[in-house]
Amino acid sequence: MKKKVYAVGLKWFGGWVLGSFLWVAASCSAGEDTVNLTDVPTANYIINGTVVCEKDTNLPIPGLQVVVSHAATHPSADTLFTGNDGKFAWEGPVTTFGKDLVFTITVTDIDEEQNKRYAPYTTRISFNKDELANEVSWFLGEAKKEVFIKMKEDTQ
Repeated sequence: MKKKVYAVGLKWFGGWVLGSFLWVAASCSAGEDTVNLTDVPTANYIINGTVVCEKDTNLPIPGLQVVVSHAATHPSADTLFTGNDGKFAWEGPVTTFGKDLVFTITVTDIDEEQNKRYAPYTTRISFNKDELANEVSWFLGEAKKEVFIKMKEDTQ
């Protein structure tokens, strides 16, 4: 009989631990779409770009891979692709700690069949901390930049 009581107590304790863990996990994941304004200073950065052919700037280039990266507190990179109009848009919150940031944009033609073969292109976009607007508490605001990229045909 003692074994049965012990097993029931263990099941109760294990259920309590599991239930507590699930409650904490659900609490942490609730509101994922919102910016946490209380943990660390963050800012929202927006980069909109247009990619065209260098020879004909009216010719947008669709289907190019665009990698936007930054080396803030934790280096990260996002990959996107240009649309039929040659445009791309990147937006993201970044932990800034009040520093100026530099984003690296690398454009690569990865679909040789659809486009002509274009040489890879890399540029840097700088954001000064003074460009941030709409500051609220730990949210330091947001800044936006436009970039116009002219791709050269690859001669190799």
